[in-house]
Amino acid sequence: MKSTHLCLFVLALVAGPAIQSASAISLIPDADARLANDSNRGPTSNVGSSGLWEVRWHEAPRVRIGYVRYDITGVSPSLFADATLSGTFTASSYNGPGTWDVYGLNDDVVANAGTGRQGNDWDESTINYANAGGVDNSAAEGTFAFTDSSFLGTITLDGVDEQPLPFSSNPTDLSLETFLNADTDGLVTFLFMDSSQTGAEYRIDSKEGNMEDGHGPTTLNFELNCDPGDVDCMGGVTLDDLAIIAANFRTSNFREFGDLTGDGFVDFDDFGEWKDNYTGSLEGVDLSFLSSPAPEPSASMLVATLLVSCIGRRRSAHPCK
Repeated sequence: MKSTHLCLFVLALVAGPAIQSASAISLIPDADARLANDSNRGPTSNVGSSGLWEVRWHEAPRVRIGYVRYDITGVSPSLFADATLSGTFTASSYNGPGTWDVYGLNDDVVANAGTGRQGNDWDESTINYANAGGVDNSAAEGTFAFTDSSFLGTITLDGVDEQPLPFSSNPTDLSLETFLNADTDGLVTFLFMDSSQTGAEYRIDSKEGNMEDGHGPTTLNFELNCDPGDVDCMGGVTLDDLAIIAANFRTSNFREFGDLTGDGFVDFDDFGEWKDNYTGSLEGVDLSFLSSPAPEPSASMLVATLLVSCIGRRRSAHPCK
């Protein structure tokens, strides 16, 4: 196992498929694949374990649709308005500029045992055009149609051919708020299709793909527009925020657990930021946690410490080596 993959493994152990900083949460896909319906890659072909997924549409014909799912369980709806999608193209293929249409799989799509059609909890090891929700499974070869899915907006590709070839949406052209708010099971799937039919071929790094030199999977990003000292991002700085800091004091953790300064630990600096922004009275408030001894390292703390080290290395010129 490569050390860069270990980074993601540790992330999964600590906080699920997410990368969190003091200012943002970026969700890693829990499943990503591509759907194909052409003479080269038939409707039953599957690439769920591949290091890339594709977006492609031209007259050869070639029909490739990106199919990516995220688990948004626990993400506050207050963060949905400014949500974005971003990722990187593989080093071997990018044909920008261009425009992608982005669809969202309807939340009420369920598996059908009789037809074999998969639902919102689709399996990336078996998903294909012939059994995926959101598309017309009976469309003729070389064609496609969307069903049980909603058009959400577009992503514009700027055409700059520089590694690591990033792309990103913006809330104006691709508003995700309504779609995310309609979710009822914590799982949201996006479908990506080239809307220009120019013959462009896009290959995108998947969660199993390249994690070096700035490359990585397509992430669903939420900005944490929280007031200083507001741990739970519920608005205002309250004793509820202090309770979170107290419960996680002297541990390696994330912002939602009290790490207001973004250094990976909940400590006196985080308490200080909370206190500087709290305007209420501290009379009768239990602050004994401030003088409590540091706990013995547990397995979860050691994993979290490794995570912080790993993230720091990922931001360096030689990530996780």
